[in-house]
Amino acid sequence: MLKGADIDLYEFPAPHWNRLDGGRYLLTYGGCITRDPETGTMNVGIYRGMLAGHDRIPILMWRAQHIGHHVTAWQQGGSAEMPIAVAIGWEPSLDFFAGAPVPKGVCEYDVMGAIRGAPVELVKCESVDLYVPASAEIVIEGYLGLDPATYVMEGPYAEFTGYLAGDRSPKPAIRVTAITHRDDPILRGTIEGSLPGSYSENAMCSSIMRAATAWNVLDRAGVPGITDVWCPPVHGGVNLLIRMKQSYRNQAKQAANAIWGSSAAHVRYKHITVVDDDIDIHDYAAVDWAIAHRVNAGENDVVIMPATFGMGIDPSSRKRDRNATLFGTGKWNRVLIDATMNLDYDPDPDYGGARFPPTVWPQEDDIAKAYARWSELGLGKPKDASE
Repeated sequence: MLKGADIDLYEFPAPHWNRLDGGRYLLTYGGCITRDPETGTMNVGIYRGMLAGHDRIPILMWRAQHIGHHVTAWQQGGSAEMPIAVAIGWEPSLDFFAGAPVPKGVCEYDVMGAIRGAPVELVKCESVDLYVPASAEIVIEGYLGLDPATYVMEGPYAEFTGYLAGDRSPKPAIRVTAITHRDDPILRGTIEGSLPGSYSENAMCSSIMRAATAWNVLDRAGVPGITDVWCPPVHGGVNLLIRMKQSYRNQAKQAANAIWGSSAAHVRYKHITVVDDDIDIHDYAAVDWAIAHRVNAGENDVVIMPATFGMGIDPSSRKRDRNATLFGTGKWNRVLIDATMNLDYDPDPDYGGARFPPTVWPQEDDIAKAYARWSELGLGKPKDASE
């Protein structure tokens, strides 16, 4: 264990992950643990943290996050600092769920235990009243400064958006009070910055996690008919695709409002596209076809939800609107693309009582007849024919 003058964060080989980064980032995949001063419930979250001295780590956080809720509560109680600990290098459930939008009041340790099928073994920190995984590779303890006078310059950083983000500016900093680590510890970290065709580890995890979270939100909100939810990994959940069986009109708008009204939407789900159950949301061409032929902007199929809370590192937002120090979070104008068949349309007898005409996709019996003559016509063996 290291305390006082023995603390030197530069002893850890924190990489300069991207040549455009403002410094060496020690915290990229570490679980930051804080505690609600009123309920005592702990929160585990992932926030980027840059080396800025032998015992200082400024971090990027937003007030709309659970750590931000804790910061507000400690400030309202008159505290100038908030206890914080960082656990680096544990099993993958720490990294996965520390980055997940777990509901308020639920501790990520409990979720990790549920998924693992066994409780997370915790030990109390040496210098702060917090608990960390007993077998973590590295544990950094300290206090997060809440007074802007103590903020330390941080950024920029090559973010998951694929852009340099979070301009160099004063941010709350951890004042380190103790460090413990295993012999020859492994420094867990990850490089960010997904671009088309090049997906980061975090992007793949976020794709899975954010889709599952959205489905849970829809289920809890009572939105029926959901058959699939997906977030393509290239953006890690900023865009959301929903597949549903409609049973009443404007069901897609109900789904979008449920998502946007949840805390999980803070830094994700800027654009939501909803399609019918006959569309494979994992097939971009199928989704694009539905947008092309089932969306009528004049029939309210494109809806803009203006001036909502949002991500503070999205370059499509004005720079001023990304100022978390000034506003607490970013600002987004969200968009729903309702690419379902409009149930406001009247059933049409020319379409057999349906609201849309039939598609021209061949019927199964027609396909079978064509396959039966394939070889006869000298076309070889059809690729989809069974043996």
